[in-house]
Amino acid sequence: MRTPFSQWAMRTRLLMLTAVVVGLAQHAFAAPVYTNKTEFRIPYRFDPEEMRRIGAQEIRLYESRDQGRSWQLAKAVDPKMGRFDYQATRDGEFWFAVRTLDGRNQLYPAGGITEPGLQVVIDTAKPDLTVNLQGTPGGRVQLSWQADDTNLDASTLKLEFLQTGTIQWETVRVQPAAAGQTSWTAPDRGFVTVRGSIADRAGNLQQVEKQIRLDVPVQPVIRPPRNRQEPDGPIATQPGNNLVMSPPSGNWDSPKTDLISSSTASRPDILQNPYTTEGKPPRVTKHTRVVNTRQFNIDYELEDVGPSGVGAVELFITENDGGQWFRYGADPDAKSPFVVETPSDGIYGFAVRVKSGTGLSSPPPQVGEKPSMVVVVDQTAPEVKLIGAEQGSGSNLMKVRVMWETSDNHPADRPVALSYATDPNGIWEPISGWTENTGEYVWSLAPNTPTRVYLRVTARDSAGNLSKAESEQPLLIDLSRPSARLINVEAAGR
Repeated sequence: MRTPFSQWAMRTRLLMLTAVVVGLAQHAFAAPVYTNKTEFRIPYRFDPEEMRRIGAQEIRLYESRDQGRSWQLAKAVDPKMGRFDYQATRDGEFWFAVRTLDGRNQLYPAGGITEPGLQVVIDTAKPDLTVNLQGTPGGRVQLSWQADDTNLDASTLKLEFLQTGTIQWETVRVQPAAAGQTSWTAPDRGFVTVRGSIADRAGNLQQVEKQIRLDVPVQPVIRPPRNRQEPDGPIATQPGNNLVMSPPSGNWDSPKTDLISSSTASRPDILQNPYTTEGKPPRVTKHTRVVNTRQFNIDYELEDVGPSGVGAVELFITENDGGQWFRYGADPDAKSPFVVETPSDGIYGFAVRVKSGTGLSSPPPQVGEKPSMVVVVDQTAPEVKLIGAEQGSGSNLMKVRVMWETSDNHPADRPVALSYATDPNGIWEPISGWTENTGEYVWSLAPNTPTRVYLRVTARDSAGNLSKAESEQPLLIDLSRPSARLINVEAAGR
């Protein structure tokens, strides 16, 4: 699908006001041009010799907002300008036509406007798109969708799904339409995520995502006898003390229901541990994994597997760097990866244990044992504020200092990028790539830099969360150097 900008450029080259303003008949077009920009240029062509012959004074642009029933003068420019700069104040259908004012103050061609030279539909609103998911007891996924927009382009519909244990999105094959439904059988139980997108003819793109959890049987809770110490038993015991500690601060028994369809997720089996220590969260280092989703995969590799094979792969979790461990559960197929869902943002440590086919395994993690992997779950975007910008003077006239503030618990190495645009709803051009969070950046202006620009600062963290701040008013850039010259001497009055 062409981008709005490329579509617009193509149509301006081929169609826009192809009537030569010196007298060729204007042409009506079968289809209008659609754009999501309210500010654009309308170019025109002319014959210089003919313009001189008729003594052309100006080229006029007329517009109609009621499909040709009435016309109003929108712009008048010097014939040599070659274009009109047009700014619309609202969405809608706009018709345009041109006339030349000749040396006798007569419009050419003569007569009233009967048809447009160009039709433009301005549409800045995204389509409405709703996606509904439902799981059935038989392991099927039922998907329905509904899209609404005055200028909807149903051919742009795209639906994809992601199944637990996979990393690649697969296409949901449907006939593109504004509404419809389909279903398929999920190969495994677990989470199914569907994302959909659709655009209108102006190029406005709407994207949505929906997730459900198919029926997942609850893992059995293993409670070893209190009077024995076995590989699956208490990590530590003390005579007369059979205290069972509380689960982690996140509510493992009640995952957030927005990801649950009709079943209850398995809870980690708390390990009896009277000597747990409160401790701090696992230490974050450069090797720590950072993700921006509560559901993720942990890869593992099996080693030294004997003739009895693998009986189970169990995952253990800690929130206080090994001061307290919980049994998260067993991997259903004992094949990497292990699908994990946390109840909230936080820092989590993990350890894995493997049972052989005959039930032999290493003891569960002990009190104080450090996790073998640390994962930071961070779904919070950075805080960012654009403080201001100022143009230099003198030798620094061609430079603008942009200032900002940003903060995040897990910032990226180079967390800030700057960009500018002549229209906040238009195309943003880069000022810098990802750069250090120094709080300010000196932008060296190019000679063709626009005189009115909006500024944007984008911040990212190591989990990939993004946030941005934009200037509400444009920055005025003035590269002119005013001068004066002496022209005459007059005697002062007496």
